[in-house]
Amino acid sequence: MSSVVLEGATIISDPCWRSKPDSAILIEEGLIKSISQVGSIRIPQDSRVIDCGGLFLLPGYMDMHTHCHTTMAVDFLSQFGPRIEGSAHRDWFLRLFLAFGVTTVRDVGNFSEILDMKRVYSDGGSAPAIFAAGELLEGPEPLWPLSRKVADEESAREEVRRQKDMGADWVKLYAGLDSACAEAAIREAHSVGLRVAGHIGRTTARQAARAGIDTLEHATTLADEEFLSREDRASLPGKPGGKYQRDRFRQTWAKADLESEAAMDLVDALGSAGTAICPTLVVHENTMVGPSESFQDFAFDHVPRQWLETWEGRMRIFKPPGEQLPNTEMTFKKALGMVSLLHSHGIRILGGTDAALWNPYVVPGASLHRELELLVAAGLSNQQALESVTCVAAEELGAQNRLGTVEEGKRADLVLLGSNPLEDISSTREIKFVISKGRVFSPEDLLQTTDARL
Repeated sequence: MSSVVLEGATIISDPCWRSKPDSAILIEEGLIKSISQVGSIRIPQDSRVIDCGGLFLLPGYMDMHTHCHTTMAVDFLSQFGPRIEGSAHRDWFLRLFLAFGVTTVRDVGNFSEILDMKRVYSDGGSAPAIFAAGELLEGPEPLWPLSRKVADEESAREEVRRQKDMGADWVKLYAGLDSACAEAAIREAHSVGLRVAGHIGRTTARQAARAGIDTLEHATTLADEEFLSREDRASLPGKPGGKYQRDRFRQTWAKADLESEAAMDLVDALGSAGTAICPTLVVHENTMVGPSESFQDFAFDHVPRQWLETWEGRMRIFKPPGEQLPNTEMTFKKALGMVSLLHSHGIRILGGTDAALWNPYVVPGASLHRELELLVAAGLSNQQALESVTCVAAEELGAQNRLGTVEEGKRADLVLLGSNPLEDISSTREIKFVISKGRVFSPEDLLQTTDARL
């Protein structure tokens, strides 16, 4: 791999986020070899020199909640729309991340094929790096076909060990797992060097935090029914499942008191455990309110027709035809309020989208830019939002020694922007170049017409 020199860029990066104008960055063998000022760098012979004058250089973005497309998902997805078959769809899903500046993804629950994908794509620069959880750990009646049934604490521990042996980076707990099994899985995972994420339900967020879970996913999973007054709890619909369960969930969120004793208890539990939150606000916005017009204009031109048709079919699950679902906008506003509450109390926030072909309109890569805007709307500063997808994300992955900042010796995963995102968070969209493992791409090259097989 030949050397690359980036001349004239303004570096914006942790640890201080001070602008470093007129920088010169030498990239060799996929790593940042040296950082200096323009004119003071020795440029190796045959290097590719890129004039970056007027551009802003940041670490590559990290989407901390994704589910990459696997061939094993085809049958499941076909119930919502056309069959999305062939490796071209998998490759396009990954390519979109890179085109929008996302150089690393955390896949938090997928079919076992994801672990093979992680290995296949780990060396090349034409796809984001993948950190992967194994299949979901679920209760005896799992919701998803990619779940592993966990009946008791010993089977939870066995499943953790199995996933460790398969090469998983994380363990993912899901909604039907009870608190005893969740605690057993968390303890076992930590004992074998794995981190744990949770999209919880039967186990509350407070219980999971006190058990030591590393990250909790989705803002809408964080409030339990103790956030409600006694009268509001009594008014909730019965819960035999299906529509009633959805209504109960929505009404719980619409009525949840974010200043209640339970809310403060959640803050204390998260703070004591050091648990981070990945709120995935963009998927909540898409399914509860609808994708914003500016996001559609930014992202939808690059989405294959089959994906759009599948998302339209999937929306019938979230908004069944003929049903008036109450409080959807209030639910989304409450999710923003939850992020604001936790952030104001120092809880770490991670930027993630829930990009998956089963989640409506969450376009890979592009959705992370909308997530950053929503995090700022929830009270994070532009710098804090950027940290949630760079240095803070790298720390959560245990990869801070090689990712997340623009520093010598770290992997050359970088984005070059046309304007400064510390001044306007929407500037993250103005991508001029993406550098993945030292390879330089333009978005135009990556977003060429989709493969004819799509």
